[in-house]
Amino acid sequence: MKDQIYVAWRSPDDASWQPVGLLSIDDDIYSFVYTKGSLKSDFVRFHRMEKGKQYSSSKLFTLFTNRIISNRRPDYENYLRWLELDDNDLNKLKMLVLTEGIKATDNLEFFQRPIPNNKNEFEVVFALHGLQHFPKHVINRVNDLREGERLFLNPDPQNEYDPDAVLIRTGDPIYSIGYCPRYLSPDFELLLSMNNVDDVKLTVKRINPDAPLNLRLLCKIVTPWPDGFRACDRDEFQPLVDEDGILNINENAEIPIIPLGISAQSNEDFSGRTINAISNDSKSQKVRSIASSKDNYKKGGNMIMKNYRYGRRSELKVAKSLRGKGASVKVSPGSRGAADLKAAFSPAKKWNVQVKSSRSNPAASPSKRDLGRLKQSASRSKATPVIAKVTPKGTVYKSARTGRTLKP
Repeated sequence: MKDQIYVAWRSPDDASWQPVGLLSIDDDIYSFVYTKGSLKSDFVRFHRMEKGKQYSSSKLFTLFTNRIISNRRPDYENYLRWLELDDNDLNKLKMLVLTEGIKATDNLEFFQRPIPNNKNEFEVVFALHGLQHFPKHVINRVNDLREGERLFLNPDPQNEYDPDAVLIRTGDPIYSIGYCPRYLSPDFELLLSMNNVDDVKLTVKRINPDAPLNLRLLCKIVTPWPDGFRACDRDEFQPLVDEDGILNINENAEIPIIPLGISAQSNEDFSGRTINAISNDSKSQKVRSIASSKDNYKKGGNMIMKNYRYGRRSELKVAKSLRGKGASVKVSPGSRGAADLKAAFSPAKKWNVQVKSSRSNPAASPSKRDLGRLKQSASRSKATPVIAKVTPKGTVYKSARTGRTLKP
């Protein structure tokens, strides 16, 4: 698989974060495209790099090289030690993703898309987030941690700044010490729901007592990679342009106008180097003709994302509730498939569940097509097709075949 690094941008208006770009590395060729997240915020574009195009280069784009710590810095050797890296080109990109390429002068962060390791496991090393916001006694607790010590994930859905936030805590004595990276938190929650929680192992990778607080603790998470699971699978992570230069967006979306009549043209990145930009004329013409306003699309996109996250949290809530009733539960990745959840209470009692949620009463019913797919999937697995309707008043389970209310 290709190595891929996302660029995330923070809106100065509401402090929200969106992945806006994706760098892919394949056989020493670097390719860059914008992601759909770039359409769901006030983000415009990077200098001389237009949306709707794929850029490629034999050299790493300046956007990325400018954020790799220079070997001329007096603390460069310390960074290598803190991050357990050697001084080579490959590890320069590892340094970028571990430090997240953060600069005080802009609103960008960089992070790597996880891929399965050679044991088909989800394995990610990351720096603890948010320690600088905790009191001194918590920092002292972190300083006392030991390599290999077990840590634990605590989803924090009531977090007013980020309902997808996942806290990290220690074992005995128990302290909340910081957060997982915000971009990976939804995937961490999904892995907790799809795997046995005891198989999700978070440990201390390294303690750096002399490092800045943002690099004080390196953590490592390892867990089986579930069938069908894809990291960073939400809509905002998807590229605007596919590998053939074809636009990969809804026809009702609007992006800035792309110059027409040129199938392949040269462009320049920040350093003035010539790079290749691939565009598609017919798709560009279609995008150009779209009449919907950017403001309406942006508002619609934000609402779609809010609804998606609310629906996903409802699925995880139902999964947690059914586990509390004694069921083993598997959650469909990315809300794909006929059933959102598959719950087994016993060999004789299995549910295939589709979750419908609403912030007000009542929750919508599945379409006829979705209902048919749910029934078919349940028949194949010898399970009961169930619709779970989630509202602020609670969750009601109904048989998709008879409509009668069921109890877990």
